Amino acid sequence: MPHCIIEYSKDLSFNLDKKILMKNVFDGCMQINLFSKKDIKVRMKSYEYFLSGGLEKNFIHINIKILSGRSIDEKKLLAETVLKEVNKDSFSDISISVEVNDINKEIYSKIVKN
Repeated sequence: MPHCIIEYSKDLSFNLDKKILMKNVFDGCMQINLFSKKDIKVRMKSYEYFLSGGLEKNFIHINIKILSGRSIDEKKLLAETVLKEVNKDSFSDISISVEVNDINKEIYSKIVKN
């Protein structure tokens, strides 16, 4: 944990360095010392069709899913730190947002096969 899901408008695909964006999200998660390196997962998904305020405005939205039990202050710090790292890139005419959501640890299941 965490699972970081980066959603972005497909129009950004031409200018967006996806590896750098993923690294920035990863680095933001590492900076706050809540997670071990091996537990941070980052993935991306593009959207071909999107509207924001009725317009096709480019966006990056990062949904960070973490196991329940963290304080509001920890979640806020996580969101702000990731947003700061992502904003290091020189984007223009874009909306960038980060949200942190709890995964209920009592009902979360996982299997890792090697």
